[in-house]
Amino acid sequence: MKTQDIAWFESPEEAADACRKLEAAGVPASIIESAGEFRVQVPEEFACVSLQLIVDPGDAGVVAGSMPVACPECGSFETRILPPYALIAGVSIFGVVVVLYFLRYQAVAFALVVVGWLLVIWLSRFTGKTRCMRCGWRFSA
Repeated sequence: MKTQDIAWFESPEEAADACRKLEAAGVPASIIESAGEFRVQVPEEFACVSLQLIVDPGDAGVVAGSMPVACPECGSFETRILPPYALIAGVSIFGVVVVLYFLRYQAVAFALVVVGWLLVIWLSRFTGKTRCMRCGWRFSA
């Protein structure tokens, strides 16, 4: 049975409180200590429910966006936000076009502007997306 880390605490008391909440709701939970950090783990199939049970929406200690995002395709929490590829490509193309223009390669610079902006538009479909590391699915979080 695979387990998933759902919360990290600095004190064993906080971790034990979270574990008690989960066990009262019928979710099997365990506490793992490593390097002064206390992690609460649950079986993967209980991960979404466990997060909802532990996190209080009005809790000031929870930083917005700090909770892992579950993949809508496979349910995994192994996700990451994709870098802004369109911005990176656009800035790079602009720099090359400026250099080509000043080196008097205006025709090449114009062609690069046309092809470059098509590339930027194509890459913009990834902007703001999250990618699942397990199944590769890209989604908006």
